[in-house]
Amino acid sequence: MIPPTPGKAVRATTLPCSRCGVVLQRGRDECYLVEIRAVADPYPPVFTEADLERDTKLAIAELLARLRTMSERQLIEQVYLRRLYCLCAACHARWADNPFGAALDRSST
Repeated sequence: MIPPTPGKAVRATTLPCSRCGVVLQRGRDECYLVEIRAVADPYPPVFTEADLERDTKLAIAELLARLRTMSERQLIEQVYLRRLYCLCAACHARWADNPFGAALDRSST
């Protein structure tokens, strides 16, 4: 085995499955990388007459007060969220069949 070069990062050769924790070997076709991205509503806002009649200064003050109670992470994740998961074959198959973990309605099949 060749020792690591000083000053260079050493990559782990194993990863745990993000769901069940089983140890997976990198580069051995044991790991499925699942990436989830969520973005806030990309469409322009729709304003009603009631919105236009609202006190703008009050609305902004209320919004700023709400924002002050939130962490930086919470504010960022309201707009963009990215998660990466490493899954073993069994967990990947379960996830692929039911990615949202919803109770399956078998009456329609």
